[in-house]
Amino acid sequence: MTISEVVTVIPTVTSKDNLDRGLLIKYLDVIEDNYVIIRTYLKRYEMSRFLYYACLFYDRFAIPTKYYIDFDDFKYFKKYFTLYKKIELEVNFYVNILSLELDLVLWELYDSLNHDNPIDIQNYRKRINLIHEKSLQLKTDDYIEKLKEYLGKKEKIESFLCGVEERQLKINVSFTIPIVPLKQKTIVNTKYLNKEIQISFRPNIYNNTFVDVSEGTFPVKQSKSNWQQGITYVSVEISGFVDLLIKDSSLFVEIDSDDDNHAHNLYRYLYYLLSETLWNLKINNLLCKSNWLIEPNDIESVTYEVVSCQNRIEWKYFPSKSPLIIEGLKDETQFLSIDLTKHTYWFQKCLILSKDYLSLGNSNLSIFWLNIGIESFFEQKLSEICSSNDIDESTYKEDYYQLAKAELQKINSKSIYKQIIWPKPLFKFSSVFKTLKKLSKGGFLNCSLKDLLSCYDAISKHRNKLFHGSIDSLIEVNDAKKAISSYEWIINNYILNKQ
Repeated sequence: MTISEVVTVIPTVTSKDNLDRGLLIKYLDVIEDNYVIIRTYLKRYEMSRFLYYACLFYDRFAIPTKYYIDFDDFKYFKKYFTLYKKIELEVNFYVNILSLELDLVLWELYDSLNHDNPIDIQNYRKRINLIHEKSLQLKTDDYIEKLKEYLGKKEKIESFLCGVEERQLKINVSFTIPIVPLKQKTIVNTKYLNKEIQISFRPNIYNNTFVDVSEGTFPVKQSKSNWQQGITYVSVEISGFVDLLIKDSSLFVEIDSDDDNHAHNLYRYLYYLLSETLWNLKINNLLCKSNWLIEPNDIESVTYEVVSCQNRIEWKYFPSKSPLIIEGLKDETQFLSIDLTKHTYWFQKCLILSKDYLSLGNSNLSIFWLNIGIESFFEQKLSEICSSNDIDESTYKEDYYQLAKAELQKINSKSIYKQIIWPKPLFKFSSVFKTLKKLSKGGFLNCSLKDLLSCYDAISKHRNKLFHGSIDSLIEVNDAKKAISSYEWIINNYILNKQ
């Protein structure tokens, strides 16, 4: 990015909607290094307007407020605000600085609390008072709306400080899940990530096809099924402050979506909190026999608010995580013909299961089914090549006892070794890596061995941790997405040459 490019762009910016995150970062580097030079090429109001909208672009408290905050937003807001304040003070024009300065102070409070840093209440109050002294210099009649905005923010930050000082700061989150794990209204008190938490469950029971629910009754199926009795409204009250709106990787993904797989920490936090709570209740036999386990994508209709001394500081509503498409229902009957004699292979089913579980947010089961499926795929294809080329499948198998034989032969004399009575050979398939290398060496592969092994490595990356039980948290979604695309590449490109 050159000085000339920045000077050309700045006068064209007339709102924060004209701005792009990636370009703003590039502009910032040039402006910080060449402020004096750029300033000579532009009128003051052009430079001021651009810097003001850049501040609003990053400001988490600017109206309309953002649904989530990028990790670096605070850093760039502070940098752009420093530049904006500099140009405004050239002419002692405070009116637009006041509200932004309060936003900076409140954001600093958020950040300190989120990192459990000590809070100097008196220092914050002193800063607010200094800002307020500047506001008193303005003529009220000239800037009624701006001063009204400033006073509203001042009241909010003072209330927030009150909550910090008096330990009356809370985050309230309510949402809905599509299961009924508890048959009555239940309140659970617990501690999670060093915060006192209260979770309230309120079941909402409705009629289904095989039972009518009368008031005060609760039908409980005595075996597992996908039939549901209703939904549950869940409320979470967090004592203290956790910044749940910071951008984080999502726990679920729509496979065919172009989404960049980012969401706020809110859904990740709620899923792990609720999942741990339900597992704990299940282990202690405190849940119904019906469905009780949630997936990350089950959490919907989320309402989030920050409350300080009973005053609402922030409020947001997230009706749905995924985009919804409303489609019309057709009255006419649809007639389909399918051939059930045509076999659906197990490796095909495993891919579908993997995608479904990733869409729900269970990346571990997504990876699990891919590893099951890829073993099935290679075993099936190996049988096909052996059959079509008259090759004994044992060529690609190993005797289970061969390794033990080799080790015992090393440490025993020939006379002792000959006396060992071995069972009949127990053949098992060699590792996938060994098998693929043998097939490639034999000229049976019609694709790059390097590409094939790279894709298999992406699928099996977390295999041992999953299969041996050494992983408890969810695998990153991007690893599962890469594994799925690698699986599809293998299925589409693994062509065996007939000799």
